[in-house]
Amino acid sequence: MFVHTFKCTSGYTDPVYPLAVQGFSHQKTPHLADFTHSRFRMCDLQSLLDSIAQNHTTTELCLQDCHLGDKGAEVVAQLLMRNRHIKELYLDENQMTDAGAAWIAKALRVNQSLTHLSIGRNPITEEGRALLLDAIKENDSLYEIDFL
Repeated sequence: MFVHTFKCTSGYTDPVYPLAVQGFSHQKTPHLADFTHSRFRMCDLQSLLDSIAQNHTTTELCLQDCHLGDKGAEVVAQLLMRNRHIKELYLDENQMTDAGAAWIAKALRVNQSLTHLSIGRNPITEEGRALLLDAIKENDSLYEIDFL
């Protein structure tokens, strides 16, 4: 089993979520990084997503029900702006509002590799959905966005 130690910028080091990280490095599904139902401090999330950004085999990232909120959406958006390997992203049930949708929309204008985005069961209004739909007009790769 692989256990990753995340180091926050505050200097506090904490071994977190060994089972979730085991899923990230699971040999049978190296393309899948599934952290569904995990809870992250923002510095841990940043460290994890930095690792995924450097990983060229992960094509599917599941962050469902991780309570990321809008700040977490910003961190995920930063990943999308520099990673060209993630094809499927699941952000359902993360308490993201229109502000989080705006971050994801910004990333979709840059990222041309994502093909599927699931962002359902978040308190995103029609305004946030419109931001996402406008962004995919500039995105040639995204063919499916799930708001349900």
